[in-house]
Amino acid sequence: MALVVTDASPLIGLERAGYLDIIPAVFAQIAAPPAVVAEVGHAPVWLGVVQPQDAALVAQLRAVPFGAGEAEVLAIATERRDVTAVLDERRARAYAQRQGVPVVGTVGIVLQAKRRSHLQAVRPVLDALRASGFRVGDRLYAEALVRAGEA
Repeated sequence: MALVVTDASPLIGLERAGYLDIIPAVFAQIAAPPAVVAEVGHAPVWLGVVQPQDAALVAQLRAVPFGAGEAEVLAIATERRDVTAVLDERRARAYAQRQGVPVVGTVGIVLQAKRRSHLQAVRPVLDALRASGFRVGDRLYAEALVRAGEA
């Protein structure tokens, strides 16, 4: 299975909502760059740390401007072809997709967790994310419920 490199928002959001454990349930090999670990403040035992190799690319992405974590995730994902990027920010997702990088977001992780029987329902997770301050727009919320067969 490909390496999954995550930005901070999925880690922070799912941790605050009480569902951080679904990430290692869904993905076998999860890592984050140093800027993400710094933003989160810690690394769960299952989270590897991977360093981007191209400092010039990171600097270029920071000038776009992407945040430090997003820039490092995007750099790693473009340096390696065996990476799925976990990103929620729309511009970062669009950039990754233009580079041919597979992308999944926090809601996508929740949907995969249900498909793989790690969750019985997505609605409680989405509600917990929203209650903890994580932004899940109404359209995305409704679409996720339809995809999960919970609408």
